[in-house]
Amino acid sequence: MDRRSALIQMGVTAGGILAFTACRNNDKKTISSAYAKLGISEKEVGFLGDLAEVIIPSDPEVKGSDALDLKAFVLLMVNDCMKKQDQEIYMIGLRAFQKSVENQDLKDKAMETAFIKGLSGNDENPEEKSVKVFLLTTKQYTIQGFLTSKYFMTEIMPYEMMPGKFDGKFRITPGHKVNIYG
Repeated sequence: MDRRSALIQMGVTAGGILAFTACRNNDKKTISSAYAKLGISEKEVGFLGDLAEVIIPSDPEVKGSDALDLKAFVLLMVNDCMKKQDQEIYMIGLRAFQKSVENQDLKDKAMETAFIKGLSGNDENPEEKSVKVFLLTTKQYTIQGFLTSKYFMTEIMPYEMMPGKFDGKFRITPGHKVNIYG
């Protein structure tokens, strides 16, 4: 065997080994490791899921935030789209709000009451301001995630590609699903 073919075979083998180790499934990853920039724990992720369920609750006719996994969308947006300083304020607000409702049942009306109370907080107190920022941001991203979900765009308000059909005599009947966005 000549030197050239040996070097080519070594390069291909080394590349295969590197590709194999990089593509290997790492079972140790958790949701908190995916959002490492935030430094969020599993308990805080669960709390965020409960809060998102208060914002968009499940009911027999419409899926809620638990079924659509909107907490993951909220965390993705906070992790990827917010500045580092805003992320820190968000996490301070999350922890402060979680501490304020720590002893209450999260599935009860107490969470809704705390949510409304947190939105009407005093902006002069830095902790209350961070709670307000946290609640408003969570509400915004939860609603955005719901309105842009596949479920909403296909089952609640069916989306039609442009230019769409025109029927001048079309009458909307009660219960007919109409996309209000176009």
